[in-house]
Amino acid sequence: METADATILDLIHGLKRQCTLKDESFFKKNDISQAEYNMFLCLKNCKHFNSYSVADKMQLSLSRVSRIIDKMVSKEYIKRTTNKTDRRAIDIKITAKGKKTLDSIITYRNNAEKLLLQQLSITESEEIKSNLKKLTNIL
Repeated sequence: METADATILDLIHGLKRQCTLKDESFFKKNDISQAEYNMFLCLKNCKHFNSYSVADKMQLSLSRVSRIIDKMVSKEYIKRTTNKTDRRAIDIKITAKGKKTLDSIITYRNNAEKLLLQQLSITESEEIKSNLKKLTNIL
């Protein structure tokens, strides 16, 4: 399909595909999954979290989040402890190894953003952000 004939959804899917290809290369190099990547982004601004808040923030079931946590604990990216006030709850804390991986994720994202912004004027960048926000709210 010619780009001129592409629908908005075609363009969104094409962009998603390109981003996925770049991300998969990064994931493979850093031995993380998409789910772990998303978990790291949830933990980015927190010293510790609990599984309930992570499940809510990631919009996943508690059982799915538990499996992601188990995998990340086994890779020593995070530590899991029982919550002192609610024994059914689990607190999650990022480890030094996890912090190093999170730092590489942040660097990867910042570099990707820089590459995009180098190709766009400030006006184009603001228009794209505005339109993407609008599309996000519509969808």
